[in-house]
Amino acid sequence: MSSSSSSYLRDEDLTQETRDLISSLPSEKGWLVSQMYQFQGRWHTQALLQGLLQCQKHFEAKDSDIILVTNPKSGTTWLKALVFALINRNQFPEFTTSLQISISPSCLLQDS
Repeated sequence: MSSSSSSYLRDEDLTQETRDLISSLPSEKGWLVSQMYQFQGRWHTQALLQGLLQCQKHFEAKDSDIILVTNPKSGTTWLKALVFALINRNQFPEFTTSLQISISPSCLLQDS
């Protein structure tokens, strides 16, 4: 992956805060990018470090927050439906027999 084709990896797009942090971190030659930087026990690209710093700086978790993270194409829709059903099952008693609550998603799949 060349840096010319990936504009998000350019040094001039980084904030001064990110540049200062990068200069103090251990680094290694990356596999897909030129450099990887170790921060808080993990290896990151420059772009990921900038996003990580912004998240840490601005994100404020609430007691009611639920963070659901999956890989793409790994059943995310089913997982969101199941979490919704679990959280809201007491608010909608008339739907306690719905497919999302009473039947496992794997039971709905037909053998081919």
